[in-house]
Amino acid sequence: MNMNISDQEKKLSSQYKTEIPNEIIEEQTKKIPNLFFFALAGVSIAASAALTFTTEKKTLGNFVGLWAPTILLLGVYNKLVKVEHEILRNRLH
Repeated sequence: MNMNISDQEKKLSSQYKTEIPNEIIEEQTKKIPNLFFFALAGVSIAASAALTFTTEKKTLGNFVGLWAPTILLLGVYNKLVKVEHEILRNRLH
């Protein structure tokens, strides 16, 4: 019964994660700062406004504007992954 923390963490996290591709995605998304998603959504909104008001491509402006909610949702997912990781780490200590 002499398990180190990483073995315990893997065992505990395997209870909550069901698929290997999810684990790979979550490990990578934890590395992205939260501000990145907020800034990217802001750029999408600004680009949408620029395309809508300064060019004839209003449909393209609407399309780019619809990226903002998706990007923000990815940011929420990123935050949830980080919080889940902290909860699992705290359970081990």
